[in-house]
Amino acid sequence: MKPYVAHTFKNQKMLILPEEIINNISRHPFIKNLFITDIGFFPHAQYHYIERKEGCRQNILIYCTNGEGFVIIDGKKTTICKNTLLIIPKDLPHIYGSNDENPWDIYWMHFKGETDSNFVQNTSIITLIDVPLSTLPVLTHLFDEIFDALSRGSVISNIIYACCSLSYFLATALFMPYN
Repeated sequence: MKPYVAHTFKNQKMLILPEEIINNISRHPFIKNLFITDIGFFPHAQYHYIERKEGCRQNILIYCTNGEGFVIIDGKKTTICKNTLLIIPKDLPHIYGSNDENPWDIYWMHFKGETDSNFVQNTSIITLIDVPLSTLPVLTHLFDEIFDALSRGSVISNIIYACCSLSYFLATALFMPYN
């Protein structure tokens, strides 16, 4: 079974794993600790806007590589600029979107698992990281590797590779020492 693919923004990439696949991988011993449920890239995402009054069942990672956007948590609006990575914890009500005049390019993933809390600092606030420009090629390459593996179909080897790469992506983004 192939993941669901939809198109909204010109040249976007997006995959949403079917619920049946998510249920299976959430029990798989290699990947149940940390796995992807959705992934995408939205270039020049003008008028992109998402509001989740109940939050999302997964953690949401957004990596803005160009333009600007915003996130609103508990009525507080935070601007998301180029080279900023954002993690919204699962179940946290939120709003986010692109700046209308300077729309963002974003790489994004939804992830969860038994140990996902190791990558989410606090479940009631967002995590914001200023990513050095030198890390951009590493993170975008890792993202493409993850996306490509999942786009080849829901074969378990593709999913294991993608989810193990997710761990590396998160470790690079969150814990790499930037000198």
